[in-house]
Amino acid sequence: MRLLLVGAGNMGFAMAQGWLEMPGLDVVVLRPRPKNWLDQGTDFDRFRVVSSPESLKSEAFDAVVLAVKPHKIAEVTSELMSNIASADLVISVAAGTPLTQIKTFFANSQPIVRVMPNVPAAIGLGACVCVGDIDDAKKQFVNNLLRPLGSVHWIDDEELMHPVVALCGSGPAYFFLLADIMAKQAMKMGISPELAQTLAGETIFGAGGMLTKSSRSADELKKSVASPGGTTEAALRVLEGEKGLEEIMISAMEACASRSQELARGD
Repeated sequence: MRLLLVGAGNMGFAMAQGWLEMPGLDVVVLRPRPKNWLDQGTDFDRFRVVSSPESLKSEAFDAVVLAVKPHKIAEVTSELMSNIASADLVISVAAGTPLTQIKTFFANSQPIVRVMPNVPAAIGLGACVCVGDIDDAKKQFVNNLLRPLGSVHWIDDEELMHPVVALCGSGPAYFFLLADIMAKQAMKMGISPELAQTLAGETIFGAGGMLTKSSRSADELKKSVASPGGTTEAALRVLEGEKGLEEIMISAMEACASRSQELARGD
């Protein structure tokens, strides 16, 4: 499988990391973010990295992944038209850019799929949500390509991509913020910086594992930790109080989804 990955900023780079161990995948990366790529040393030697479309001439690819900013798609597709024309499938991970808009950049009417991955794809623990009107064979192709990055889910209504972005596309940042706050407070309470960060990360990782593997809801699992009159209940009383975490998270996710809708409108 020959894959052209266009752009390797935070999300494209995470996807590339997830593909490192995938057998039979030949990846060419166009215009990666230099700092991300160079910091990884020789781990990426199996991928060919090029800085200019001219380096590709008229090379053929089975699929092209557009991991660029939405405002760059028109420029990129124009530069790579000969390469994209040969591809059986175009995959876009540009947030907030609808399929109808992406299709206007292609003359050959290739099948196009929108994918919203998240950065845990770098370690094979991501969640990828897909939408696109493609046949079963191409859907299987997409599934095979994305499974090394984590779970793969399909939706029929593209409008749902806005809440998907708010939930899992941007979601890892919420947990990184939470881990940072927890670790910093633990340090103020006397725990060493190294142990504080380790415990914060392991706690969030373990809780997430329980949520994905358990048949119980998040609310049920929360209650299972909180013994009546205990320490967890004391903490939850603060988190669930007036103007607590729920209200903050609702506002944050609404802001995220709203920005995704603005991008879809070109704002």
